Amino acid sequence: DDGDPLAKNDVVVLEGCEHIELKLLERLLAAVDRARGKIVLAADLQHLRAIGSISPLQSLLGAGLERIVAPFS
Repeated sequence: DDGDPLAKNDVVVLEGCEHIELKLLERLLAAVDRARGKIVLAADLQHLRAIGSISPLQSLLGAGLERIVAPFS
């Protein structure tokens, strides 16, 4: 065991990811990849537009990350 808290095929849901720092996102994505898991990144599109290009999520969306838009109630 290498100390990873994730088990094989775990799903990680990250809410508010429009605020995540690049280094933290890189570490999280690497841990999920090592566990052969999946990650769901949830963001407020209005906040993402306001933050703009400083959010790593903006770059991922520009690179073709699958996007599903659903309103929060």
